[in-house]
Amino acid sequence: MKKFSLILSSLITLPALSLLGVETEVTKTKQLPQDIQRKILRHKIINHPILLFIKRKAIPFKSLRGHTDWIPSVAFSPDGSQIVTGSWDDTAIIWDVETGKPVHTLKGHKWVITSVAFSPDGSKIVTGSDDKTAIIWNTKDGKIIHKLEGHTDFITSVAFSPDGSQIVTGSHDTTAIIWSAQTGQRVQTLKGHESSIYSVAFSPNGSQIVTGSFDHTAIIWDVETGKPVHTLKGHKWAVTSVAFSPDGSQIFTGSDDKTAIIWNTKDGKIIHKLEGHTNWIRSVDFSPDGSQIVTSSYDKTAIIWDVKTGQILHELEVEGHTDDWIPSVAFSPNGSKIVIGSTDKTAIIWDISSLREIEQFFNRGVTVDQYELLESLWVAIQLKERIQPTPEQSETFKTFPDVIQQALRLYIKKRELK
Repeated sequence: MKKFSLILSSLITLPALSLLGVETEVTKTKQLPQDIQRKILRHKIINHPILLFIKRKAIPFKSLRGHTDWIPSVAFSPDGSQIVTGSWDDTAIIWDVETGKPVHTLKGHKWVITSVAFSPDGSKIVTGSDDKTAIIWNTKDGKIIHKLEGHTDFITSVAFSPDGSQIVTGSHDTTAIIWSAQTGQRVQTLKGHESSIYSVAFSPNGSQIVTGSFDHTAIIWDVETGKPVHTLKGHKWAVTSVAFSPDGSQIFTGSDDKTAIIWNTKDGKIIHKLEGHTNWIRSVDFSPDGSQIVTSSYDKTAIIWDVKTGQILHELEVEGHTDDWIPSVAFSPNGSKIVIGSTDKTAIIWDISSLREIEQFFNRGVTVDQYELLESLWVAIQLKERIQPTPEQSETFKTFPDVIQQALRLYIKKRELK
């Protein structure tokens, strides 16, 4: 494709729309009342190639750079002001979200850090490692409080109970151990899986734990008795990530079979099976209000799903990461951002509120001039035309919200490279 020149710092281009018969349609639509115009164009634009592109583009908020190897685990602090990342470089880093700068580097493990979690009050962090230990850290000064020793193989996942009094760890030794966060002592061992445990999570009321395993199942456990309540069977390969919904009524599992499943916690039955990834799913999380879920995959995408329908809301082709694998993802406490950890040694905070803004804008419908502009841009790209906006077209471009202007510029830049 020819090199496009961006005139007037915008990305608008426009050959004659009559090439595709658009001019006639636009002329007819302009004769109708404005509210009817918007309704017509809303339906016409819903599957427009440009709109489908920009709906997938969250805006990068901050890049967190400091690790020297993969980042398989990420977590927001309860107040959203900090993020902790665990890395294959044997360290965890606490970051300031606003500045993107490191606050503390946690050094104490002898091997890969596989999992990280904040306590509910944010005062502690727990990390799990392939050195078979978990460590409880003081968030404020980055010092070690307790080292948890008891597993006989790699620790793959860690989680705090909702009241912060307990920690659960999952391991390749096929067990999960519940620990006292105050003393660092073992409270109970959960045995029942036939292979490695990859992920663990407490229910919101602390009465249950869910574990996901290489044996293709997830098990819901009663914390008090240590006995299984339900065994969730539906995946065809390893269950790599698990999460409870904020109200505890549902469980979400991700798998190496490229699917995710929403389960009913009460009876252990499948509510929705989510299909859309083309490679292993390695991390899942619920939004704080429980209406959405996010999955990250080795296919270099993160997908945000609607919990009620099981449908894809946004399929994020994550720009900014240079490697294909995205092993970790988490929602911020207010649901406006997600943080994604990658095998390219970086974590990027994404502003997903921009996606909602884009969705809301197009749901209201566009003006005839805005529709004409998007259609003309698409035509120019198909014809490999040079971008030369008229003054009127430049003014129309400015009527789009800033987030859409930014996404459109990204669209042009991406096409320029092809």
